[in-house]
Amino acid sequence: MLPEGHRAICLAAGEDTPIGVRVAVILADRDEGVPSFSVLREGIDCRVLLGCLLDGVGGVLDWCEVWVQALPPATPEGLPALLMNCAADASWRRLRERLLADTMVHGWWEELSEPLVVDLLTDVARPTSVVLGCPCAVETDEARLADAGLPPYGTTLTRYLRVEEAPPVWIPLTEGAPTGAATTTLSDVLELPSPLLLNPAGGGVLVRRLESCDLRGYLQLLEGTSLSDAYGGERTTELGALPIAEEQWRRLALSDWHYLAGSRGAAGRAVETFHLKVRLLHGLADALRDTIEALRQPILNLSPDSFRVALPVSAEGGLPMLWNAGIRLVDRGVPVAVEGEDGTPFGFLRGANVDTAYSPAIATGRHAGRGRIRLHKAVAEAAGGVRVNGHLAIRELPVHADHALLRFRLEVEGVPLWFRATLDTATSVEGECPFTSFTCPAPATAIEALVAEKYLDFPDAHYEFVNVTDLGYDLISLGLLGTRVFLCGPEQSVRERAQDLRTFASSLEEGQLVPQIVAALRQDAAVASRFGPGCLAMAGDVSPEEVASVVPIDQWGQLLGVLIRLFGDRPESYHRPPRDGFSNGKAGMMLQRLLADLRALTLASRGLIVPDWEANAEIQSLLDDFASSGS
Repeated sequence: MLPEGHRAICLAAGEDTPIGVRVAVILADRDEGVPSFSVLREGIDCRVLLGCLLDGVGGVLDWCEVWVQALPPATPEGLPALLMNCAADASWRRLRERLLADTMVHGWWEELSEPLVVDLLTDVARPTSVVLGCPCAVETDEARLADAGLPPYGTTLTRYLRVEEAPPVWIPLTEGAPTGAATTTLSDVLELPSPLLLNPAGGGVLVRRLESCDLRGYLQLLEGTSLSDAYGGERTTELGALPIAEEQWRRLALSDWHYLAGSRGAAGRAVETFHLKVRLLHGLADALRDTIEALRQPILNLSPDSFRVALPVSAEGGLPMLWNAGIRLVDRGVPVAVEGEDGTPFGFLRGANVDTAYSPAIATGRHAGRGRIRLHKAVAEAAGGVRVNGHLAIRELPVHADHALLRFRLEVEGVPLWFRATLDTATSVEGECPFTSFTCPAPATAIEALVAEKYLDFPDAHYEFVNVTDLGYDLISLGLLGTRVFLCGPEQSVRERAQDLRTFASSLEEGQLVPQIVAALRQDAAVASRFGPGCLAMAGDVSPEEVASVVPIDQWGQLLGVLIRLFGDRPESYHRPPRDGFSNGKAGMMLQRLLADLRALTLASRGLIVPDWEANAEIQSLLDDFASSGS
């Protein structure tokens, strides 16, 4: 049953209360008397709520995640084009396609275009059209909105619900949406003072399984902690602990978890732990690749909380439980695209700056000021608009200016023009930084004035630096996660250990990274102590020396090479993505080298435990050919 102070709000497509197995979302009756949903996560354009499946008598069959489309917050003028209804809907469609394979229950709620109104008397959420008894839908017809004197749909973040009365009326769904003679309020129409909506923006709803194990608990299992201590038979949410069904817990407790633990003792467990952790890092990278390729954007807030681990109820394929674990990236992130030329993302802002131990020390955001803009060249574009080249005179460039988009405002012929430009920080000299702008729409008179003059000086122009990032941010976070997996226990500082590793890497020469790492581990006892295989944290009577004696130093060196390349400090790092990868659907190609290295390391470490019979068959075939040749 549900914890005290909570209730399940069932989703219903009609007036009748649903029967049988039902999808519900959890509502908490807060002390102040205003009920609210239990939020698991919030993204830039979605909310993830705690839900459940109910049986016919109201018992909880299983727990689930209820994903609801939300609108991103409004931003100041000119930033960025993604923050519009048309782009938000496209982003939600990509997210829906990404999640379909993992959807727990399909239903009518996936195609919603109207809010669901919660009835607190019957604990049911119904579409607005059912509650009102007339057709309703989010208005997307630009002509009808214009006729009603309301802002357009596609190029704004304002939304209206059209109610097909006689005559039709429009209800603002977003805060601050302009009103007029044709609008009314939802409270007036429903005759409720403060109606509670499940999906206030009128978007779709998805239902996903709440995976049984978080990443921290799974790491504890890999490191030898017992199932009861690491997992406790519970899934922690904002509600507290959610118990697993007794039958599922019994099956988990009786399952085989390891492959070698019994047959080869401490040494076998050390080798298996190394392989399973390599598989885990490979799984994290795979999940990241699949998600960014589907959504065409980075995540920008990766942490252990971004992932869940799907543990099968029973071992599959004859392999132990830990070998069948599936990694799921369950957080869609907080990216906001800043468009460059031709709709190609110049970079991304973090829509929510909630830093964790796994957040890189890379700031995103805005830095504004006033300074001198000197234009050296202006070129009129055939399709309209103008490009300019010039210099920004500034005393000191902000940190990470090479990852910044420059915006500046110029008054030309009495017309304010906002330009966006890229900086060439490498050739900045004595406080002057060259820039090249994108095409700026402008009236013909302003274009003519800019093109006619060879040099133009604007001594007090307003400018902004928009610090952006890209996939490199996620790669560094993945490196920090890998540092936690292999180099430190739960009580050690991930940031400090990662900085130690980066300092060690800076002492190595360029090129031949892995051979240098392996040589240092073999020849320098201090390096071996700080970064050797003995760092594999495991519970029980397994010493660092025992671990170091059974994990091959060559494979460990390859692993450290992967972690170092993730941090992006060296020329051979993985931080060399094509800038247009997110716009052309090929973002996953940016991770090809990383995944190839992890795939090779996964196979090599598996060979320490399970013989590679395919390779052995090839060798045997060569021997047979050699023998039959009579040589």
